Amino acid sequence: MTEGRVLALVVCAAPPVLRIGELIELLQQDGWTVCLTATPTAAAWIDREALA
Repeated sequence: MTEGRVLALVVCAAPPVLRIGELIELLQQDGWTVCLTATPTAAAWIDREALA
């Protein structure tokens, strides 16, 4: 089980999703565990392997 803070992050296909990795990195540095859910189109826009 994960201890600490957990954030469920849902993203859609809008230009800011192209920088979602930056947000996730900042959240992780602040102690968050991030669970990302992307719409099908957003998933095609982001580097899913880099975020895994």
